[in-house]
Amino acid sequence: MAIFKPLGIELTRQMEAAFARTAPKATDPGRFEDYARKMYPQYNRLNVPTWIIGPALGEGPFIDRPADVLKVWPRREPIQRLPPVQFNPGIAVNAVADRGSGFSSQVATGRVPT
Repeated sequence: MAIFKPLGIELTRQMEAAFARTAPKATDPGRFEDYARKMYPQYNRLNVPTWIIGPALGEGPFIDRPADVLKVWPRREPIQRLPPVQFNPGIAVNAVADRGSGFSSQVATGRVPT
C-alpha cells in the first residue's frame, strides 16, 4: 500500500480541491472563530482551501438564500455574505455529516472560489 501513497499525493495536488464545513451555529464572528479554532487540525492537515459556512439567511427558496462564509485556509479572509451561486459555481460537493459535532464536512472538487 505504501507504494500508492506518493501517487495519491501527486493526484491530490493536481486536482482543484477544497474543504468546506457547514456551521449552523456560526451566527456571529465569535462563533465563526470557535469553529475555525476547533477545525484547525483538520484544515492544517488537509492543506487545501477551507471555508466555514454559516446557516442560510433570510426567507425564500433555500438555494437562493445567502450565508456568511469565512475562508480560513490557506490565507484568512474577512467574513463575506454570499449567495450559493456566487460561492460554489461548478463545484461537485460530497457532504458527510459528523455525528454530534453540530456541523458537516464537505470536500469539493472542481472550480473552487479564490
